[in-house]
Amino acid sequence: PPVNVLPSQGEFCRASLGPDIRRVGVVMNPKITGDLVSRARELAPALELELVVSPAASTGEAMEALDKLSTQSVDALWILPDTTILRSRVIEQMLLFSYRKRIPVLGLSRRHAEMGALVSLSFASSEDIGRQAAELARRIAEGSPPSAVPFTMAREVYLTVNLKTARRIEFRLPDFLRSHADEIIH
Repeated sequence: PPVNVLPSQGEFCRASLGPDIRRVGVVMNPKITGDLVSRARELAPALELELVVSPAASTGEAMEALDKLSTQSVDALWILPDTTILRSRVIEQMLLFSYRKRIPVLGLSRRHAEMGALVSLSFASSEDIGRQAAELARRIAEGSPPSAVPFTMAREVYLTVNLKTARRIEFRLPDFLRSHADEIIH
């Protein structure tokens, strides 16, 4: 069954990756994921996390933004649902950055974990995502202004853990990850 333990990737990061994760690097396009990053910044202090944000308006800028993060002393990287960042070459550079710095990457899909992210949280059920979208659309169709419809998270998530990456970056994997993983890549 899908993991449905934590409401956000930020909370997941703090609770399961361990106390050494304090500064989380994020490459993002403010026009696409600015609201998500703002929300994460609001939640970060309560989780004893600091987001280190490096903005990028294009894929080329995303590569430069990642380079800027290399001087910022981050403990982990978080891949956002941002089309500017989700280009193969950017993801590959993030993973190379992770290997060089020996820091974990929190991915968005099983594919990211297969590519080398330490963990990924992805939608467990496309049917449930469709139901959630329909529920939001119904509220708007019934007269609620879109701005009044609350931010929602996936109700069911799927956790993939990559043990090969843990060995490669010499990361001691907390028991929480192993015990809650829906899939472990050996």
